[in-house]
Amino acid sequence: MANKPTNKGKKPKTKHDKSRDWDAIREDWHAADGYNLKEWCKLKGLPPSTASKHLSVKAKRAERKRRDENVQAFRKILEDAGKGEPDQVYNNALRQSIALVREIMLQAGIEFRTALEYSHAFKDPASIGRLAISAAAELREISLEYQGLPDDDEEYTWPLTKNFWPHDYQRDFIFDLPSNLRRRGVDAFVFAFIGGIRSGKTRCGAEKFAHMASLNRGRTLAMYAPTYRMLRDSTKKTFLEVLENKGIGYVNRKSDNAIILFGDTTILCRSLDKPDRNRGTTLAGAWMDEVGQMRNREAYDIVYGRVSDPEAVEPFLIISTTPDGMNWAYDVLVEEGVKNKVRLYNAHTDQNISLDVDYAERMKGVYDPKFAKQELAGEFIDVFSGKTYWNFSRQANVIPEGRIPYDPMRPLILMFDLNVDPMCWNIAQRHTKGRDYIDVILDEIHMRTASTEEAAREFLARYSGQKGGVLIHGDATARNKTTVTTRTDYEVIKEVISEELPLIEIRIGKTNPRVTDRVAAMNARLKDGKGQRKLFLVKEKCRETIKDLEQVAFKPGTRDLDKTDPKRTHHTDAIGYYINREYPVRRIKRRAA
Repeated sequence: MANKPTNKGKKPKTKHDKSRDWDAIREDWHAADGYNLKEWCKLKGLPPSTASKHLSVKAKRAERKRRDENVQAFRKILEDAGKGEPDQVYNNALRQSIALVREIMLQAGIEFRTALEYSHAFKDPASIGRLAISAAAELREISLEYQGLPDDDEEYTWPLTKNFWPHDYQRDFIFDLPSNLRRRGVDAFVFAFIGGIRSGKTRCGAEKFAHMASLNRGRTLAMYAPTYRMLRDSTKKTFLEVLENKGIGYVNRKSDNAIILFGDTTILCRSLDKPDRNRGTTLAGAWMDEVGQMRNREAYDIVYGRVSDPEAVEPFLIISTTPDGMNWAYDVLVEEGVKNKVRLYNAHTDQNISLDVDYAERMKGVYDPKFAKQELAGEFIDVFSGKTYWNFSRQANVIPEGRIPYDPMRPLILMFDLNVDPMCWNIAQRHTKGRDYIDVILDEIHMRTASTEEAAREFLARYSGQKGGVLIHGDATARNKTTVTTRTDYEVIKEVISEELPLIEIRIGKTNPRVTDRVAAMNARLKDGKGQRKLFLVKEKCRETIKDLEQVAFKPGTRDLDKTDPKRTHHTDAIGYYINREYPVRRIKRRAA
C-alpha cells in the first residue's frame, strides 16, 4: 500500500482572521509613531505574520481600486477626444490627461512620504531620490507626447530629461542642485563627476551645465577645457548637441567664442592653456572639463575665484574628468573636499550600459592592472611613484635562451637610446599569439664610450645571417645633426647596416613621447589588466635591461625618472620608444549614448 503524503515539517496555512477590526488596527499602528510592525504586534499581543498578511492585503486592495479609478478616468478622456473638432478636443484631452497625471503623482508622493515615516528602509536621501526617479520613469512615454503642450499659465522650465535618460549612477550628479542640497543640510558648491573613460563625463557635465545656466538667466557663465582643440572638438561640441537635442535656440557667436542662450545669458568658451587670460571675469557659474590632465592647479584656483557673481541664483562649479594620478585634483576634490564644498560623484566604465558588453574587458587587455583602476574605475591611484616598471617579474617576464628562439627569417626590431656612455641598444622579434602579438627582447648591446658606428658594426657582427630585414625604432633626438659630424645618428646606422642587411623601415617620431606614456605602455605589455604578459626578455642576453626594469624608479613627488645612476634607464627608454609607438595606451574620449 502506498504511503500517504504527510504535512510533516510544513507550516499550517494562515486562516483569515475575521475576529479583529483590521482597519482600526491599521490606524492604531500608524498612530504609534516609531514602531515597526513586528515590534508593535509584540507590544499588543498580535501574531506578526497574521497582522502583516491582513494589512498588506488591505493595502493591495485599496491600491488596485485607486488604479482602476484612474484607468476609467483616462478611458473617459480618450472617448471625449473623438468628439467635436479634432485638434481642439484632442488638445483639451491632453491637458486633462496632464492634470490627471499630476494628481496621480501628487497622491503617490503623499503615500510615499507617509510610507517613509513608518519605514526604516530609506535612510539614505540618494536611495529615496533613485526610487522616486524610477517611479517617474513609468510616465516618461506619456510625458514625451505632452512635452510640446504646456498649460497656458505654465512658466517655461528646462526640459532636463528631454532626449536624455541618465543611467542610475549619473542621476545623483544630474539632479543634485545647490539649493536642494542646502535644504538637506549639505553646503555644496563644486560638483565633480570623476569617472572612467566613456562613463559619460562630458555629456553629463554638459547636461548639468545647461540646466544650471537656465537657473541663472541673464548672468554670465563659462565653460573650460585644457586646450582649445579639446574645447572645440569635445566640450563645446557636446554642449551644442545637448541644446539641439532639447530644441533650445542659441546663438554661436564665433567673434568672441561665446554662446548666447535665451537671448540674455552669455556662456564664454575658453581654454586653460594660458590660465592668466581668464582673470577679471565675474561669473555666475562655470564648467571645467577634463582638467585632471593639467599638471598644476593654477587654472582651477583662477576659475574658482571667478565664480563670484552676487546676483547668481545658483552659483556653482562643475568638474568632469578622469583622474590622472594623485595630482592636484586629488588634493582639491578629496583631501580639501570639505573646505572647498565639493560633492564628489564616481563612475565606472562598466556602469555605462550603452557600451558594448565586452568594452571594459577589452580595455583591460590594453591597460595594466594599476592603470586600469584609474582609467576604467575612475579611482585616484598613485600610478607614477616608487618603482617605475611595477609589473615586471623575473619569474614571469624572463625566459631562458632557446625557449622562443631567434628566427633569421623573421624581421629584427632594433631599438636604441641616444647615449654615449654607455651606448645602449636592444634587439627583439615579434611573434603572433592568437589575435595578439608578443615581443621577445633577444639581445642587448651595452658598450662603454662607443660611437654610433661602432655599435652598428657590433650589431652586424652578431646578426650577419639575418634574412628577414631590420626595423629601427629609437630616440627622436638622433635626427639632429651635431657640430662634430654632418650626418645624423640615423643616417650612420642606415649606412652601416644596409651594407649587409636589408632595411625594412625606420620608424622614428618627430619628438619623443612623454615619460608617463612610455611607462604606461611598457607596464601594460609586461602585464595587462587581464593578467596576460606580452613582453619577454632572454635571461642570458639581457642582464643590463633586466636590472633597468628592476631598479629604475621615479623621483619622489614627481613623474620624472631618477637618472642619478648613469648606467640606468637607457635600455628601458630604448624599448619604451618602440612599445609606445606600436602599442600606445591612449585615453578614448567618447560620450555615452
